[in-house]
Order: sequence, then C-alpha cells, then structure tokens
Amino acid sequence: MSRSDTKHIDDSEATSRAKADHLRRPIGKKAEKERQCRGKNASSIDDSSIVMALNHVFSKRREVEEAREMARQSREMSREMARQSRELSREAGKRERYAGLHAIEQRKVEIQEVSHEMEIMNKDLSSMDEDQQEYYKMLRRDIIARQSKR
Repeated sequence: MSRSDTKHIDDSEATSRAKADHLRRPIGKKAEKERQCRGKNASSIDDSSIVMALNHVFSKRREVEEAREMARQSREMSREMARQSRELSREAGKRERYAGLHAIEQRKVEIQEVSHEMEIMNKDLSSMDEDQQEYYKMLRRDIIARQSKR
C-alpha cells in the first residue's frame, strides 16, 4: 500500500467506529455467561415478554372457552326445562282426558241404573207368581227408599 491509498482517521471517528464495530460484533461465550449470571440477559427480557403475551392470549382463550361452555350449559338447561314443561302439559292433558272419560263412564253407569230401575218400576206383576211378585215389590221399595234419600 502506498501512502496515498491510506486515509487518515481522526480520533473521534476511530472511537465511534470502534464502538460501532464492538456493538455489531457478537458477544463471546464468556461474556454471555457473565451477563446471564448478572441477570442482564437481553434475550431473557424478550422471552419473559413473550411468555407474558402468551399467558395473556391463553387466559383470553380460556375466558372465551368458559363463556362458550356457560352458553352451552344454559342452552341445555333451557332445552331440558322446555322438555319437562312439554311432558307436564302432556301429563295434565292425559289427566284431563282421563277425568273426562271417567265422568262419561260414570254418567253411562248412572243412566244404565236409572234405566234398570225404570224397568223394575214399570214391570207388570200380574202374570207372575207370588214369590216373583214379592221379589219385585221388595226391589221397588229399595228404589223408592234410595230416591227419597237423594
């Protein structure tokens, strides 16, 4: 190299370049270990911020999942309540129909009894022997007694 090819660097430029070169240069293993021991590890700060961000994301996700679960349980409860309500209304309808049918059957029995009593009361006893006449007279007295008690 000749003298004309070399450039002169003043002290301020040399120190700033040296600082810049030193900052760009990777940290050695020994210096990195010392930095970790002192707790000045830049990557640990970055890692902790990442961990915090992930924790925040996971907590938000957990909240969303819990909200979904609560909504699902609410839907299931409302479906179950609707099913029970339908079942109760069906049961009530059955009871009403049964009560109505029971009343109809009871009315039929009453009509048959009245019809049977009318036959006994209107029976012609003249063609019967004395025992048959006595039997029908006794039935008539029972019918009259029941009617008078009502």
